[in-house]
Amino acid sequence: MRDSARSEIILLIAGGVGIAPLMSMIETFAAEADECARVSDANPSVNRRLKRKVSMIYSVQDEREILFLRRLEDICTKFGPDNPYLSVDVQCFVTRYAIREGKPPILRFQQIDLLSRTDASSDDTAVYMCGPESLERAVHGILRKLEFPMGQLFFEQWWSDKAII
Repeated sequence: MRDSARSEIILLIAGGVGIAPLMSMIETFAAEADECARVSDANPSVNRRLKRKVSMIYSVQDEREILFLRRLEDICTKFGPDNPYLSVDVQCFVTRYAIREGKPPILRFQQIDLLSRTDASSDDTAVYMCGPESLERAVHGILRKLEFPMGQLFFEQWWSDKAII
């Protein structure tokens, strides 16, 4: 059980259309935060639940493939770092531009650094990912190198008969 004095940290990793189920999670977190605010405003003596921190890493090949852009912008604006119930941060990577410019999309060491900067190494972090096999295998390998507890990694392996865990 997590210490009730700590914030809940969630890392979402999406590739392409894999954002769809993770977007549903963000929408749910936003609705819960709105409800906490409503209840707290109506009755300030009610003990509100602690702040949830959500970070998303979203990768697409081309900017035309970015889904939910306006909604993500709205959520990040409304639920910024000063919101008392929910903080949402989204980092989007368009990989095809990097390839056109002769650079690798995201270098392995940069991925490890990015994941560690988003609290992926915390014991109180849950990681949810959805995307193509290459993304899920890369993330799984990075999390192993970070010695992340694999029981806190959630994904649906729809693309292969071979388990990655």
